[in-house]
Amino acid sequence: MEEKKSITRRATKLEISQLAQTDLEDIYLYSLQEHGNMFADSYMDSLDQAIKSLLRHPKQGQNQSIIRSGGRHMVTNHHAIYYRITHNTIRLLRILHQSRDPGRHL
Repeated sequence: MEEKKSITRRATKLEISQLAQTDLEDIYLYSLQEHGNMFADSYMDSLDQAIKSLLRHPKQGQNQSIIRSGGRHMVTNHHAIYYRITHNTIRLLRILHQSRDPGRHL
């Protein structure tokens, strides 16, 4: 019996919704105000690394179709990155603090 190899498709394109862009800006400004420049930069770097990881492995996030059809999310630090995979594209929908209700904000 021949064993099939599993091939993981990588996403080659990233789209960021206006809401997700605003979320990123708000996260940076809050971090800067509350914790200073070094922390804010470091926190944003960790979010950037998580997003790059999604581009390499798009299906690593958990299915969120109950909240939004075709939606997925991945938790990093204190935030969840909500996204959708279409063809070879990952579209970031929102980046919400873990205390926020995704059903209300997506």
